[in-house]
Amino acid sequence: MKPVFKTVDPADRIKVLKEGRADLVVASLGKTAEREKEVDFSLGYFVSTQKLVAKKGQFKDLLQLDKMTVCVASGTTNGPKLKSMAHGIQLVELPDNAEVFKALQEGKCDAASGAEATLLGNLAKMPGKQAYEVPDVPIASEAFGVAMRKGEKRLQQQVNDALTASESSGEAEKIYDHWFGAGAAVQLPRSFKISR
Repeated sequence: MKPVFKTVDPADRIKVLKEGRADLVVASLGKTAEREKEVDFSLGYFVSTQKLVAKKGQFKDLLQLDKMTVCVASGTTNGPKLKSMAHGIQLVELPDNAEVFKALQEGKCDAASGAEATLLGNLAKMPGKQAYEVPDVPIASEAFGVAMRKGEKRLQQQVNDALTASESSGEAEKIYDHWFGAGAAVQLPRSFKISR
């Protein structure tokens, strides 16, 4: 069977599975207890650290969050995590990361929050990027997994088998190094292995 790939807004990823419009969601989709009530997940294939991107020198400490306006992509776990840490934070939810970075450039928010790899990738393409940074202030970590409809145990097993085989063969590390290794635009050390 040949796969058919579709682009889906972050806020619709769970919905397309539940409505049967997709069999799998392969994206930067964090495995959370709340999401696992709605869909099943594969083993984690990537571990992400949530951070902020802001103008250089503007953000140094989590205590500053209470006084900030932060843009996040709708449907991600970033907003709820930030709100649980800083009740005074002002969140601006936007449809996707392109809109988040546009709002940041236009000064509609003090910072943007997301997965470190996503932030660094978008920052690398942003005009005026030298004025911004992703400070080493972790907000949270989460594993990304492949999502599927509840009860698809056979499909879940096949995805897990493919993921563990890619780790055992060294293919997972090669893929990671291609995107985040020494020669990549975004360089992040790999701090995880895919395992059962």
